[in-house]
Amino acid sequence: MARKIRPYFLDSILAVIVFVLGLSYFGSFYVENEKKFSFYQKYFYSAVNIYCLKDPDIRAYNSPGTQESDERIDLANISCDDLKNSPKLEKSYFNGWHDTHPILSTLIGYNWRFGGFTWEALWPIVGSLGSLTILSFYIILRCFGLPWYAAFLLFPATFPFGLLERNFFFLRDFSKVPFILISFALLGLLFKSSLTYRSRLWVLAASTCMIVIGMGFRQDSLVLLPAILAGAVLTSSLDSRLGSLRFAGDLAVIFLSFFLAGAAVDLLRTSQAAQLQGYPHFIVQGFADDFWKGAGLQISGLSFLPLYSDMVAYAAVDANSAEKIQYFASLDPKYTTSGFDLILKYSSLCAADMVTRVFSGLSVVSRSYWAISTVGVWLAMLLLLVAVGKWRLGFFLMFTILSLAAAGSIQFSPRHILHLIVLDRVILVIILAALVGAVWQFAISGLKMKVGLALATGAIGAVLVVAVMVVAHFVQSASLSRVKGNLEALPWFPSQEAYSKQFPNHREAVERFTIDPGKCSAGKMEATIEIEGLKLTRPLDVLDGAPRSVYFAIFDPAISNASVDVTPRECVTARAWGPLGDGAIPPLQFFDPEVALKKQSIMRHLGNLASAFL
Repeated sequence: MARKIRPYFLDSILAVIVFVLGLSYFGSFYVENEKKFSFYQKYFYSAVNIYCLKDPDIRAYNSPGTQESDERIDLANISCDDLKNSPKLEKSYFNGWHDTHPILSTLIGYNWRFGGFTWEALWPIVGSLGSLTILSFYIILRCFGLPWYAAFLLFPATFPFGLLERNFFFLRDFSKVPFILISFALLGLLFKSSLTYRSRLWVLAASTCMIVIGMGFRQDSLVLLPAILAGAVLTSSLDSRLGSLRFAGDLAVIFLSFFLAGAAVDLLRTSQAAQLQGYPHFIVQGFADDFWKGAGLQISGLSFLPLYSDMVAYAAVDANSAEKIQYFASLDPKYTTSGFDLILKYSSLCAADMVTRVFSGLSVVSRSYWAISTVGVWLAMLLLLVAVGKWRLGFFLMFTILSLAAAGSIQFSPRHILHLIVLDRVILVIILAALVGAVWQFAISGLKMKVGLALATGAIGAVLVVAVMVVAHFVQSASLSRVKGNLEALPWFPSQEAYSKQFPNHREAVERFTIDPGKCSAGKMEATIEIEGLKLTRPLDVLDGAPRSVYFAIFDPAISNASVDVTPRECVTARAWGPLGDGAIPPLQFFDPEVALKKQSIMRHLGNLASAFL
C-alpha cells in the first residue's frame, strides 16, 4: 500500500512546487506588464457589478462611453453607490459577454472584492492560468504512463516557454489552454490496462468537466470533446455484449457530465434570456483572406472577405438576407439564421480548399513551431505505434491532432490554436516512450505486431482522403458554376444611379467589370479594394486573353464602406451594377468566375494536399 501511495504523494508535492513557482512567475509577469495585456478589459462590466453588488446583471449606470480608458474599464471612476441605485437593463451586449465567459468574469469580480479594485490585482487569476499550463505538461506525461522521475526530468523540455509567454498577453485566448491540456492529460489514463471500469468512468467525467470549466473561460475549449469521445471508443472492447454495454455507459457519463457541469456553470450567468449570436460571426470571419493566407492557401479567382474584420463579416451576413440584420452584439436572432446560411454557401464554394486547409494549416504549424517539421514524419511515427501493437494509442493521437487541426483551421491563427501548437514535444515523448516500451516487451516476452493494420490504415486513410477531396471538388465546381450563372442572369444597369432608381431599398449591390486583357498595354491587371483605410490588391490572370467579367460585392456603406476598381482602366470595357441583398447571390467581395473554374482541378487539390505532408 505504501508503494502505491508514494508516487501519488510525490506527484502532489511536485505539483504544488511547480504550481507555486509558476504562480509567482506569471503573477509577477502580469503585474509588471499589465498595460501590454489585451483580453477585452473594456467588456467586463458584469465583473464590476459582481464587485459592487455580487450581481452580474448590467445596469443603466454601466456606460462604455464614459467609463473606459486605454481599452479598459476605468475602475477609478466607478461608483458602487450610483451603480446600486441604477435600474437593470432588460437586454445588453455586456450581459451576453459575461454569459459567454461566466467563470472568467465571475472570478475577476470576486478577485476585485478580495484583492483590490485594480487591474493589477488580477495577478492570482492570471498567474494561476499560466502556472496550470506549465503544470499540465507534467500531468500529461504522468497520465500517459511515464514514471514520476522521468516525467519530472523531461517535462521542462516539453513546453515551449517562449511561445507561451508571447501568447500570454492574449489572456482571453490563452485562458482555455490549461483546461484543454489537462483534459487531454486525463485521457491518457484510459490506456492503462490496470484501470477499473469505475475509475474509467471517473476519468471520462473528469476530462469532460475540465472542458466545461474551460468553456467558462473561452467557449472554444469545446474543441477537445471529439477527442474525449474518440478516447472512449478506442479504449473500449466492442466485440462483446458486456463491452458494448460499458461503452454505452461511457457515452452516458460523458454527456451527463457535460450537461450537469454546464448547468452548474450556467448558475453564474446573468438573468438575460437572449444570448450572443457569436458562433456564426466567428466562423464567417474565418473565410477572410488573412486566414487562407495564414494556412498557406489562396483560392484562385475568389475572395469572400478581404480582411479579418468584425464589420466586414457583419456586412456580409447582412447582405446575405433580404431582411435587415442587426450586428450580433445587439443579440438579433436573425444574425444566426443568416450567418449559418452564409457559412453553407461559402463552404460549398470552397469545399475542396477547406479540406486542404485542414492539412495545410497543420503543415504550417509543424513547419513553424514543431520539433519535427514534416507532417508525413509524424504520420509515419504514429503508424509505427500501430505496427508495434499500440494501435489504440496511435489512432487516438492521430484523431486528436487531426480534430484539433480541423477546428483550428476555422480561424487559422497561432493564438487560436496555441493548445495544438504546444503539444508536439509532449506527444513526441509519449510516442517515444510507447515505442521503448514495445521494444522492451518484445525483448522479454514477445510482441504481437500489427504491421498489416498499420499498412491498411495508411492505405485506407489515403483512399478516404482522396475520395473526400474528389467529392468536395465536384461540389465546389458545381457551386461556382451555379453562382456564375446566377450572376449572369441578374438585371444589370449601366450606372449606380440607374441601379438605385430601380432598387431604392437595396443598400448593397454587385459591381461588374467587363475586362479585355487584349487592350492592356502593360500586359497585367489588378483588382483593387479599398476598405477600412487599407488598399488591397489582387493580380488578375490574363488567361487566354478573351474578354470576361469580374464581380465585386458592394456592402451597405453604413456598415462597411468600400471602393473597388480594376487597373489599368484601359483594360475595362464596361461597368454595371446588379442587385444584391435578397439572399439569391452570396456576397463575394471578389469573384472572377472564369479563373475560379479554370483553376479548379482534382490534381491541383491533390497536389496541395500532398505538399502538406512533405
